[in-house]
Amino acid sequence: MNLTYLDLFSPLIMAIAWGLLALRLWRSFKTEGGKISEFFYYFSFLLTLNFSFFSLNDIILALPLVPLKINLVLTINILAQVCLIGAFTCLGYLVIYIINPSLNLDKFIFFFLIILEIIIIVLNVFFPSVFYWDLIGRLHLDVHPFVGIFAFLIITGTALPLGILLIRTSFSFREKEERTKALWFGILCIMGVVVALFYAVIKNPIVRFSLSVIWMIGIILFIFLMPKKAKPTPSYDKEPGYKIEW
Repeated sequence: MNLTYLDLFSPLIMAIAWGLLALRLWRSFKTEGGKISEFFYYFSFLLTLNFSFFSLNDIILALPLVPLKINLVLTINILAQVCLIGAFTCLGYLVIYIINPSLNLDKFIFFFLIILEIIIIVLNVFFPSVFYWDLIGRLHLDVHPFVGIFAFLIITGTALPLGILLIRTSFSFREKEERTKALWFGILCIMGVVVALFYAVIKNPIVRFSLSVIWMIGIILFIFLMPKKAKPTPSYDKEPGYKIEW
C-alpha cells in the first residue's frame, strides 16, 4: 500500500473505535446515570464525529474533482474542528468535576465552549487550511500550523491532566475492576496527546497510522473492561475517591 493512502484509513479507524466506545458509554449512562458517564459519552460521541468528518474529507479528496469540492471540504474540516474542541472541553469539565464534584460549572463550561468554538472558527477564517498534491497526484488537506497548535494545546491542557488524575487516583479504588478501568483510560488519555501531536503538529502518515491502530486496540480493550451490567455499588458522584461510573 502506498504510504500516502495511510492517511485515508487513520481517521476511519479512529471513528470506528470511538463510535463503539460512545455506544457502550451511552448504554452505561442510560443504565446507571452519573455525571462522569454522561460527559465521557459526550466526549466519545463528539470525537467520533470529529474523526468521521476527517474521514469523509479524505474520501472526498480521493474522488475525481467535482464542483464546489474545495468549499465543501473546508466546511467539513471546520465542523470536524468544532467537534474536536467540544469533545476536549467535556474532558476539561471532567477534570474539575473529579477534583471537586460539589462545584456547579455547567453554565460556565457552556459559555467557555462557545468562546473556544468562536476562536477556532475565526482562526480558520484568517488561517485557512492548506491544500497540496502528493507525488502520486492525490489531493491532501492540512490545517494551518496556528490552528493545529491551538487545537493541540486544548487537547494537551485537558487530556493530559485527566490522564494523570485517573492514573493517580486509580490506585485508591477498592475494586480491581474500577482500578483497572481508571488506569487504562488514563493511559488512553495520555496516549491521545501523543496521537494529537502527530495529527495536528507533526505530519507523518506512517506514525499516524501506527498510533491510530494502537489507540484503536487500546479502546477496544477498554470497552471489554467495562461491566456489562450496572452494579449496586455507590457511585463516584456520591462518594468521591471511591468509584467512577463508566
